[in-house]
Amino acid sequence: MNALKTVGVVLPALNEGAMLEMTVSSLLVSVGSQDDDLQIVVVDDGSSDGCTDAVIKLADRRVRVVEGGGLGVSGARNRGAQELDTDILVFMDAHCTVEPGWLDHVRKTLQDPQIGLLGPAFTKLHESHPRACGMRWDALDLEPCWFTAPASNEPFAVPFSTGACQIFTRDRFEKLGRYDEKFTRWGYEDIEMCLRVWSAGLTVTVCPSITVGHYFREDRSNYEIEEIGVVINFLRMIYLHLSPRMIREVLASYADCPQLHEAQQVLFETSIFRERELNFQRRERDDLWFFREINGPLVSQEVEREEASAGSAHHALA
Repeated sequence: MNALKTVGVVLPALNEGAMLEMTVSSLLVSVGSQDDDLQIVVVDDGSSDGCTDAVIKLADRRVRVVEGGGLGVSGARNRGAQELDTDILVFMDAHCTVEPGWLDHVRKTLQDPQIGLLGPAFTKLHESHPRACGMRWDALDLEPCWFTAPASNEPFAVPFSTGACQIFTRDRFEKLGRYDEKFTRWGYEDIEMCLRVWSAGLTVTVCPSITVGHYFREDRSNYEIEEIGVVINFLRMIYLHLSPRMIREVLASYADCPQLHEAQQVLFETSIFRERELNFQRRERDDLWFFREINGPLVSQEVEREEASAGSAHHALA
């Protein structure tokens, strides 16, 4: 692999307030004023709060703002990637902070050709503990739970790493097919990408020596999210990747979801079954392999989580 030098950070932004400027400033400070190997693209996806004004006033040649106009998370990430010609692509939420030297760890870790997607350790914004690193599913509701970050800083494989910060080499991102823009505004596009990485024969890897401080919202007051859209995204994810038996078991745990039937009707009117067929044809690993070798088996909701995960995974940042 050629040396990985230049880094582009994509920040989708929708009514982020002062946190957008905080995120951009943290990225710039982390590399110093003379580092031209960093580029930052803010994709304003229809903000009405003027959050990009302060970023524009920074007048830093490494930072630019482009219009998204309501693309949603996947579309905004892809829009930002189109603006960059860097060796590495970092997709980060616009309410994060990073530490000095983080990009050195990114460049070094991504030299491993088996890594399809790289994630950091996370803390709550402006806090040092707890630290969480990667996630897994431990029950049929497919609610991700966090792994507590280990004492070691050695990279390791995990089932999932959240879209709050997902990192790729450009060539791997393009070969994976970019983010799926058929997902509605928000929800599960990051988990779907992780499943795609594993099915392509690559790994989702986290590096504990990279720490990102993230603002975990109590609610999404900065913009509205239709709950049915999240349900449609969830269904899209499972129909793209899971076997019929797994789909039946997962959906059984959502029998009381009031939007389930309507969401299924909406999804089934799309090309989801043709996409599923094509995805199954080209994947190198199936979901049964994923649960056996990477995630571990799922248990019913009636079983205590600590019994299923043996204490190794926690809702550390919930």
